[in-house]
Amino acid sequence: MALAAPVMGMEFDMPTNRTKRMRVARPGGGELSESQTLWLQGDRDGAQRATFPWIMGVDANPDWLIENYGDAFLAEFVKANPGRRPFWFWNYLELPEDGQRLRVGGVGDPHAEERPGFDMGVPDDNSWNLAWNAKRGGKLDGMPIDPNDPPMFESEASYLRRHNLFLKGEEARLTDVDFDPVSVFEIVPGLAIFFLPGESDADDE
Repeated sequence: MALAAPVMGMEFDMPTNRTKRMRVARPGGGELSESQTLWLQGDRDGAQRATFPWIMGVDANPDWLIENYGDAFLAEFVKANPGRRPFWFWNYLELPEDGQRLRVGGVGDPHAEERPGFDMGVPDDNSWNLAWNAKRGGKLDGMPIDPNDPPMFESEASYLRRHNLFLKGEEARLTDVDFDPVSVFEIVPGLAIFFLPGESDADDE
């Protein structure tokens, strides 16, 4: 997918003619649907809730959306969230080190697969060893996550700095806190449900 270079290497002039609803004209006429707009803005859940009007359309293709609108929406996202990136940046672009953020601590192993699924630069919620699953007939092939010492990863900002991927002026807006390690539970909220009261039996005999 030849999308990474224009998105990551361009110095952006911030758009000034967008409304709050981000009603964007499409090539050939028309506007982006609500779901397409939410998706590009990085609101994955909102896009899914509004997905039905466009899911079968030709323009539902993520590559098409990023190629035509990624630069502008990325600039808008970074303007509001310096040091971070929308989910599609991590999940759909060709990035250095396959977009994988460095593991920096914590207890718990991904499944021993050739390449687990990734989300936001870390193994996704289906890719970890969990005692919760093992006690319901699953198998462990590594150390399960310790909820008291969960896997920790470099922040988005740290990855961007390591690979010189900041947009113009972005790094100057960051503080030391933006480079602190982040728990996998913060990056992949779906994992947290396995450790809610009444759901986790990781400490039971």
